[in-house]
Amino acid sequence: MNQYNIQPSVGFIEAIKMAFKNYANFKGRSRRSEYWFFFLFNFIISSIIIILMIVTIKKVETSRYSYPYVYYYRYYKVNPFVSVLSYIQFFGMIVPILSVQVRRLHDIGKSGVYLFFYLIPLVGTIIIIIYFCKDSEPGNNLYGPSPKYLMNEGTPIYNPTPLVPNSGYNDTQLNVNPQQETYLQPQENMINPQFSQ
Repeated sequence: MNQYNIQPSVGFIEAIKMAFKNYANFKGRSRRSEYWFFFLFNFIISSIIIILMIVTIKKVETSRYSYPYVYYYRYYKVNPFVSVLSYIQFFGMIVPILSVQVRRLHDIGKSGVYLFFYLIPLVGTIIIIIYFCKDSEPGNNLYGPSPKYLMNEGTPIYNPTPLVPNSGYNDTQLNVNPQQETYLQPQENMINPQFSQ
């Protein structure tokens, strides 16, 4: 029996829902499919806004008379509605984008501090992209359980080892019940002979 049960990939719509549900949640973990589908969603929205800007942009020509010359000016004016959309998209998405990136780093066992690699020109961005492409860490890590590799029922979540013996005490062993994730009563059958006198 496999130790871990691999969960199916997150779909496009589900990834968007999860990202907005965890809008400002910088804790926990996010798997690759969740991050990259949400990235694709933001790329599509940004592309639509850029296309609208290009289609609706207006060329404005004006002139100013200053004796004895006339000065002509030409500039491009973006549609105000599209400008408002771009600001809404930027400020509305920056928090969930950062939070899902932090959770993606958590999923591979990295701290969100690694996002400061973006400050390193080119190389930092490449390193971050490589991290985002890495597979999830199986089981639990410092940031919580894996959203992809779930432990099968009956798999031990703790590897019992003997306690360090103290003078005058028996060496006992603690066990964990994988069903309840709680400690069972110590067993007295693990006695170290050299301390049993």
